[in-house]
Amino acid sequence: MQGETAPPACLIRWNVLSLDQWNERFASARRASLLQSYDYARAACPVLGLKARWGVIEIDGVEAGLVQILETAFPGNLLHGVHLDRGPVWLPGFGTADHVAAFFNAFHRAIPRRLGRRRRFIPEVPDTPEMRQALVRAGLRARGSSYQTVWLDLDPDDDARRARLRKSWRNELTKAQKNTALHIDWATTPRTIDEAIAGYHADRTLRGYPGPSVKMVRALARQFFATNNLLVGAVRAHNETIAMVMLLIHGASATYQIGWTTDVGREYHAHHLLLWDSSVILKQRGIRDFDLGGISDDKDGLAIFKTGLGGTIIRTPGFYD
Repeated sequence: MQGETAPPACLIRWNVLSLDQWNERFASARRASLLQSYDYARAACPVLGLKARWGVIEIDGVEAGLVQILETAFPGNLLHGVHLDRGPVWLPGFGTADHVAAFFNAFHRAIPRRLGRRRRFIPEVPDTPEMRQALVRAGLRARGSSYQTVWLDLDPDDDARRARLRKSWRNELTKAQKNTALHIDWATTPRTIDEAIAGYHADRTLRGYPGPSVKMVRALARQFFATNNLLVGAVRAHNETIAMVMLLIHGASATYQIGWTTDVGREYHAHHLLLWDSSVILKQRGIRDFDLGGISDDKDGLAIFKTGLGGTIIRTPGFYD
């Protein structure tokens, strides 16, 4: 029809970049998720029994994004599983609803729905009516509720970010910083990695919250430590560890992977100290976006704590096939 704009043409080229080329492009993207990073695939595939494939997305002949999928296949490829989790990663200037529809249409043509194939998508797009319609136009079917996480923008300087803290959060941070009994330690060593994971396992067992398995956390720690993309922080008081965090760096983004706090740590606001110090250290390393982790309800205590640091709740549409 006259006056209508033709939909963008999308092509996905698989396994055409070197690792350095992939990482260079990945680092140029804002809010690139952990699950789309190369280090994540290297760690997760042996644990989950999967293989990874890496794609360059072209829109109208121009490089527009990256996509990493994890696959499992049995002999003859009769049974085939495909996971595209929290992707694709759009490069600056791309990621509109039309681009999203064009990408998933191209993906559907390359890896169509069929008997014996199970596809799982967690699209990393805003949960808006326009984006949901784009996914439907591409033939995807909704299979679960929306996913939400909290991202912290690290572009502002430390003073500006501190001014954005919720007043109560800032007051508790100040108390922790003035507490001379507290010592913060960012020594990322095999010993502190083991200590963080052991504390996480004990805390998760005691409190019963969902989270990655110890086996997965250990694999991630091993891979990210090898590439100098792992940070482990601890707060100690009177020679006792009262809180720890483990952060994973991927491109210009970072993710809060695990953390735990003792009763004494909560009393002393040790996690306020760790998260604030995390943001300062990541900023110094040139990281621009900090994923503070998923939340189930934007009004529960965890969400209130994370947004108190200045984070923004980002909702995506959830699971599709």
